[in-house]
Amino acid sequence: MAVRLGAVAYPRERDVYPTKDNTVITESGARTEIIDIRREVAPCSVALVIDSSGSMRKDMKATLAAARTFLQSLPENSFVQIVDFDSAVRELKGSTVKEAIKNLGSIKAEGSTKLYDAALKGLDLVKGKT
Repeated sequence: MAVRLGAVAYPRERDVYPTKDNTVITESGARTEIIDIRREVAPCSVALVIDSSGSMRKDMKATLAAARTFLQSLPENSFVQIVDFDSAVRELKGSTVKEAIKNLGSIKAEGSTKLYDAALKGLDLVKGKT
């Protein structure tokens, strides 16, 4: 099966909106009838691992603002887990977008950096999720 979408005039545009009019689907070289095309927003599973070590002190405000912007862009029913790390690795409570955004306020820059332990924790938290 081959799927060909109409050309996108501006390649830097983020979204492509296929319709029955601008999409061609072929199977074994023969054009097939398109019954329906629709956009589905699927939830995702995210472990957001945030470095809150002392070296992040001057950049913490910008880091948390970027994390908030990212979280606000996720579908509402996404699974989100925040891992905060410095000298210790902390899995913050909650697993929804709203809880994750609220938990950003508890992150403070201090201590040293347990980067690898935090990365492994983040991977464990999303293992088996969608």
